[in-house]
Amino acid sequence: MVSDFCQNPSLPGGPLLEAESIRVAYPKRVNSRTRHGHTLVAVRDVDLCIGVGETLALVGESGCGKTSLGLALLRLIALEKGTVRFDGRDITQLRGTSLRCFRSKMQMVFQDSRGSLHPLMTVAQIIADPLIGNAAERRAELPRRTDELLEQVGLPPEFKNRRAHELSGGQRQRVAIARALSLRPQLLVCDEPVNALDVPAQVGIMELLRKLKRLHTLSYLFITHDLELAAQYSDRIAVMYAGRIVETISSVEIAEKARHPYTQMLWGSILRPDPAERLSEFTSFGEPPALFERIEGCPYHPRCPLALSRCREVEPSLAAVGRGHVACHCVDGCS
Repeated sequence: MVSDFCQNPSLPGGPLLEAESIRVAYPKRVNSRTRHGHTLVAVRDVDLCIGVGETLALVGESGCGKTSLGLALLRLIALEKGTVRFDGRDITQLRGTSLRCFRSKMQMVFQDSRGSLHPLMTVAQIIADPLIGNAAERRAELPRRTDELLEQVGLPPEFKNRRAHELSGGQRQRVAIARALSLRPQLLVCDEPVNALDVPAQVGIMELLRKLKRLHTLSYLFITHDLELAAQYSDRIAVMYAGRIVETISSVEIAEKARHPYTQMLWGSILRPDPAERLSEFTSFGEPPALFERIEGCPYHPRCPLALSRCREVEPSLAAVGRGHVACHCVDGCS
């Protein structure tokens, strides 16, 4: 399946990252009352591909496994099964120095900029820390490189001596981006990078990421629950539900050509000034399943208005539809 993704004609630069059958599970949590334990399966057999210079948005409701997938791709949490290839190299079994060297090629921008920046370090120290830890620059070159990175993220040189608590949310996120860029990565995993910001700051950060993408030929995995933001700033969108990818689609096609009822529901639920502009008649009731629940058939069928008897018995696999993929038994009826 992953080879099908990577043969997508919308990836003219070829694949940079390929993930196949990724599964992430957390240890059993024991209920203090019943003493029964449940293994939490956050990511279930996911295939994914990100092209060179591409922004892939990963969209879904909170708790669907988006962050776990991003961390697993970076090898920051363990895979229960699956393979990750970066620039053609299998990185799944890397350990020690080899893993450390690889991580310079993929970096992460976290949602909580306050929590991800050391409170006692200055901005200059935060940005230079990865360079020192990886011996990526001579000590004498660190001030020049720090100034260069601050300029690229739109912060003046005098910010070097400030600490995280002295910055606004948008400024902290710019520092986090500068730190992520310090080792000249090829891929950034951006986990809800604007979720805690007001609208002007959100626009500023997203436009900055767009500029940096052109400047450094970066690829992005942009994790968000905001489908409208994803459509505006990504090339393709992967929609995630209950630990699975249920649809991948070009961002320019999502308004008119989304095939999965969950994707249509998400798009139709976007608040608009004119209610007549709602683009989907699909509604969804109930809540997503708990991560420890085992659901037979399609995981979305308890909430789906189009569910068939087959949906309750057989889990659909991702199948190519147009320029994207969709996992739905009633795909012909979901257009």
